[in-house]
Amino acid sequence: MGDIGWGIDVGVGSLSLAVVELDARGAPIGLLDGAAEIFPASAGAAERRGHQSMRTQTQRRSARLRMLKGRLAALLDLPEGFDAPTPKVPGEERGAETSRVVLRARGLREPLAPVDLARAILHIAKNRGQRLTRAMGGKDSASAEDKAARKEAAEAQGRAQRTTDLLRALGDEHGMSRPAHPAELLQRDAEAGKPTRLRKDRPDAPVFTRQMVEAEFDALLATQVAAPARRAILTPDVVEDLRAAVFHEAKGKRPAVGKCRFRKPGPDGAIEDRLPIGSDLFQTKRIYEEVNNLRLIDPLTGAARPLNLAERDTVVAAALAGRDISGGTVRTLLGLGRGRDAWQTSLDVAETGRKAAAKIKGHQIAAAFKKADALNLWETMAEEERGAVADLLREEEDFERVLAGLIARDLASEAARSVANAPIAAGRSAAGPTATRLILEQLKADVISAYEATRRANLKDPSLDIPRFDRLPYYGTVLTDSCVGATYKGHDPLEMQFGRIPNPVVHQALNRLRRMGNAFLKRYGKPTRICIELARDLNKSADEREEDERRAAANARKNDAYILRLLEGAAQPKRRLSRDDRLKIKLHRLQNGRCLYTGQELSVAQLFDGTTAIDHILPRADTLDDGLANLALSTRRANDHKGKRTPYSAFSGGYLGHDYAQILEQAKARGPGVFWRFQPDAMDRFKDRADFRERFLVDTRYIGKVARRYLTTVCADPNGVVCVNGRLTALLRRHWGLDGLIREVMTEDGALPADPAPGAPVEEAAPTVADQIAHRREREKKLRFDHRHHLLDAVVAGCTTRWDVQRIHTIAGRFDRAPDHAELKEVIEAYLDEFQGAGLPWHSDFRAAVKALLTNDPARYGGDARPASRVLRKPDHNPRGKLHAASNYGAICRDPGDPNIFVVTQHKSISDLAAATDPAKALAGLDDMGRAKAILRAAVEIGAPRWWGGDDPLASLANLHRDLAGLREAILARAESVPESVGKSERERLKWAIEEEAEKSRRRRYTKVSVMAARILKPGPTPDARPLLLAPTKTDGSNHCLDIVRDTDGAVAMRVLARLDANQPGGLEPRPGETPLMRLHADDLVEMLDGDGTEARRRLYRLVSLSDGDLEFLPVEEARPVKQTPPGVRTRIASLKALRARKPAQVVLDTTGRVRWRSPALN
Repeated sequence: MGDIGWGIDVGVGSLSLAVVELDARGAPIGLLDGAAEIFPASAGAAERRGHQSMRTQTQRRSARLRMLKGRLAALLDLPEGFDAPTPKVPGEERGAETSRVVLRARGLREPLAPVDLARAILHIAKNRGQRLTRAMGGKDSASAEDKAARKEAAEAQGRAQRTTDLLRALGDEHGMSRPAHPAELLQRDAEAGKPTRLRKDRPDAPVFTRQMVEAEFDALLATQVAAPARRAILTPDVVEDLRAAVFHEAKGKRPAVGKCRFRKPGPDGAIEDRLPIGSDLFQTKRIYEEVNNLRLIDPLTGAARPLNLAERDTVVAAALAGRDISGGTVRTLLGLGRGRDAWQTSLDVAETGRKAAAKIKGHQIAAAFKKADALNLWETMAEEERGAVADLLREEEDFERVLAGLIARDLASEAARSVANAPIAAGRSAAGPTATRLILEQLKADVISAYEATRRANLKDPSLDIPRFDRLPYYGTVLTDSCVGATYKGHDPLEMQFGRIPNPVVHQALNRLRRMGNAFLKRYGKPTRICIELARDLNKSADEREEDERRAAANARKNDAYILRLLEGAAQPKRRLSRDDRLKIKLHRLQNGRCLYTGQELSVAQLFDGTTAIDHILPRADTLDDGLANLALSTRRANDHKGKRTPYSAFSGGYLGHDYAQILEQAKARGPGVFWRFQPDAMDRFKDRADFRERFLVDTRYIGKVARRYLTTVCADPNGVVCVNGRLTALLRRHWGLDGLIREVMTEDGALPADPAPGAPVEEAAPTVADQIAHRREREKKLRFDHRHHLLDAVVAGCTTRWDVQRIHTIAGRFDRAPDHAELKEVIEAYLDEFQGAGLPWHSDFRAAVKALLTNDPARYGGDARPASRVLRKPDHNPRGKLHAASNYGAICRDPGDPNIFVVTQHKSISDLAAATDPAKALAGLDDMGRAKAILRAAVEIGAPRWWGGDDPLASLANLHRDLAGLREAILARAESVPESVGKSERERLKWAIEEEAEKSRRRRYTKVSVMAARILKPGPTPDARPLLLAPTKTDGSNHCLDIVRDTDGAVAMRVLARLDANQPGGLEPRPGETPLMRLHADDLVEMLDGDGTEARRRLYRLVSLSDGDLEFLPVEEARPVKQTPPGVRTRIASLKALRARKPAQVVLDTTGRVRWRSPALN
């Protein structure tokens, strides 16, 4: 075999690799192999942190309270159960008051009995006040997590301030020289009949801060120490130990920080950590860098120039003083005048879709001090003091600690509060402090870019020296500068030893790439060329990907609505809307219904009568740019006048009474991506064809550079790895005739219906514009209905060469669109020199070759080495997961006639009644306790254990019944006086009545009693004790696997094993006497007949859902969710007999799609 190349397509939840045969010149001449692996996308970091944080907090709180309870029992000579809900302290005389809130309040005025003091201290330890955290992300952060954190922090600070005012007012009311303590406020609420539990669902609940509770604790202990009987016990050391135990907080693990990319050591000789973005040094460097990139634009010609040193320093000084820099700010600072003839700036061009022009953000910390009227204090601070303030604002989450730190630096209280609330950018730069200072020196010395400053500072990235391997190693051994958390200890696992990339999606993708890459290395040897295409959102967080999806969906809805609104009442074309028609309508919206060159208003009719045209702003033959930013809607006359010239060449002398300044204003409204194309030097970046070819070919994103460095370790040619630009592969896919291939394959497989014949009249294909829009959206989705589209992308990437850019240039010189096969053949024959040795993709049989690879055609890929599938799935064999529905069931008793039936209570929110599908039905069953009452009565009569209701549970149940009946009647009474604005539907009226009752009665919860089949997950300390954790027998948790076994009688049986059962001791073991025949998990592969007839053929399926008597399978390449898959595509099996009729055999594939193991057929 000669040379080979790899084509790789990496997505958020997919990895595809195609192996391509190359000739001596590197042109593709054959498709050898390939596979696409599908795997679940990694959970977002925020979700993982949330679960881990909740577990850690619960564990730490339990350990702290256990330790404190033991310390108090030993100190005050108390029994272990002194804090039991119903206290039983032998020999102790007790008053009627046992409320912990009352005990805390009494302890502030008088000595307490030892047991009461211990209970008061323990109650404080359980409710020790809320730390007012600050939202650490910048206020411009689009992260949903940051937005929620900012909102929550602001609400907590507001409620805490209101609580402070209440405490101060209560202190004044009682003539105290201090504000009241939290216990005193809660005691007053208790005396007034208000609740004292600080539930989150109470909108009026006070928010006590940690400082408030610490002050109360100090006052409580001071009162107790003053009593002579306590002095010998509560010594100063003991008091200090108790205080530390009550308010102890374990220090959180600091997030791992990457090292400076330039490997610059600090004063201690160690490589420095990356510099925080919120630091004073980085903010200064950022401002110099952004102002150096600023351009002034001649209003007449559109020519741009950088600022000179004096102008630059003037603008920088304003930004360093906290001022945001807009285009108007620059004109004011530099005295450039106003109006149409004034010089414009690169900041004046609004980005598409934004409401305001771009701006350079001022120094964040200086801006915070300026807002607090304390800028002079910031500017007079020494560099070290500035750094300390920046560290305090960036690292300290506790609002009150930040406040104290700022006040200690001579800020007034209100000014400190304002600065403490300032949002400081999170994250870190790529360089450390020393390297940043060196770059900053160069940025100050001249008006240059950061790239040029880095070069002049002689900073080099040592990671560019890439080692060579025979197999792909763990990526951390190569990408050391991109990884964090490395221990460099040889006995640690690789991920700990070398660290990992923080983004879980990139981490998972590189690990999958290692597995698949090594499998193909073993089979074919080292590639001489690797072309990799990366998903645009690969290095984005889950929140950012979701935000992109929402934005794309919103834009699609906006565009569709515009089409319908524009064509409403207008004379519509008597044909299907073409791609160009839709593109014209979209440009019509972006240009506010005007020609981009003349400003002339364009009517709806003109979009379809031939008097308008879509123009490439910069000639397509030179730029290969079909992107929206390079397209303009213009009149046919203006388009003919412009021809294949640039806008400056065509219109700089004026056109039809419009000077070029007016045309520039129209271009400016389309955004910066359009505006620069109207400048005199717009074509400069395309003049050097070789340089342009390289830039157009290569994806320059950071994640692309990371992948390139990693794959270079196993590429035979050290310069043979290229991250291919997605724009280029899209063009090549179109030119090579592959755009409709996946749809064709799915249609032949019966997974999609055939499309209407080309040229079908509008009445037959889609009778209305709305139908056409829906049809188009559906067709756009269908390409991704089959996982083989990932492999198709990998094939295109693997066949891409540097010379294909020149070939597309040649084609673009002849056509303003992708040519059809006949036209492409004509171009190839006319330019034989350029297409000589172009390879397989430019030949007419390339589409057939790709189709054969995707369908695994046995005529081309036969023999024992033939893959069983081109698509791989990672099955879910892990028994961990959701075990049962989250619940708070409390057991009342067991059914004497059935030990698996329990009467249970459950605390529910009243708002659940409003959210019910049928609120009327939910209200009617609110106090339905007939069966529960009968079971409880039977348990009482025979003396069975009861765990609720005290000595008379039946009376307690009757009281609860009356309470719930009263709640229902109160809601129904309010439903009689619903405002007219609510509406007339019963559901809306009841929903309003329920919410009104909850608001007016201040009641948020109720207790529901029900009967259910349940299992005990955590028993009590004795067999007759109340179960600590119950779960319904019919769990909402998922099923783990399907077991097919031969029982002791020799019969074959099928059984679904719930995930809850799988997690029980021995739950995965076969039952005594049974012989396991097959075990299937979700996404396991099964080879079986695709039907019942004589023409049925064996096909590979994956198991997508399993429950008792209902199994669903999908073809392994099918990408649609099971509920969206047509019935003819998915296979549903309801019995063991039906399954055995398909003669299923379980199959395990290796990473290349070949069979590693196949079970005997079950028949």
